[in-house]
Amino acid sequence: MSLSQIFQKTRQNCYSIVEIGPTLHPVSEPETNLFLFSIFNDQLNHFSLMQLFKSLIVCALLAVLTYRCEKEIVTPEQNLIVPALSGSEDLIRPDFPCGASEFTDLKDDLGNSYGDVEILNDQDNVYLLIEMEQGKFLDVVQVFFGTQTQIPNDGNGSILMENAQFQSVITRGASLYTVAFPLNGLPTCTDIVFRAQVSEKNVFGQNTNTTTAWLTGIPVMNGNYFKYCHGACGTNVLTQDVVE
Repeated sequence: MSLSQIFQKTRQNCYSIVEIGPTLHPVSEPETNLFLFSIFNDQLNHFSLMQLFKSLIVCALLAVLTYRCEKEIVTPEQNLIVPALSGSEDLIRPDFPCGASEFTDLKDDLGNSYGDVEILNDQDNVYLLIEMEQGKFLDVVQVFFGTQTQIPNDGNGSILMENAQFQSVITRGASLYTVAFPLNGLPTCTDIVFRAQVSEKNVFGQNTNTTTAWLTGIPVMNGNYFKYCHGACGTNVLTQDVVE
């Protein structure tokens, strides 16, 4: 391959620079290319081999300097999906709650209490804020939102919480937890069924007992539902306890 061909190949390579993610766009002028090509041919005819080698390096540097490669960062288009509901291992209160909070608790079939639950809403979501008792932790959370007639069941008196809208497995267990669900599509007074697998742990973090607890409310089939009527926005009042 002649030196002129090498130069031509070098010039073409600059045009074909491609990076993964960013792309490189050469910026050059045709007159500059012809000028460099002319220098290259003159060097071929008049210089010794060593001089020719040095000239090759110089011309290659000139070629690089005269090609300004401008980086254009290509940011992949992201499909931002806002989840219909969410869970957080903390107590997350809305900035602008509507109306008063209502309170209930989590109990097992024997009536033992495992934690307190505060229910409230803002203009967009209904929130369940769960605070467990000392040494007791949420391992699995399942929540249904809707009406009593929509509660999923097997037709034989058992609620199928596996078909509820919210499902969460908490690997290390949580002493604080918040569930948020959008109000859109819910009736003004929403029936909420909340079932949790709860564990008790010793000071070493070892499980000493595991049980099932339900949100205290109105008995239905093998569980309970809590009827929560959404607070009116623009009316923030002191929270009040619900008589169980």
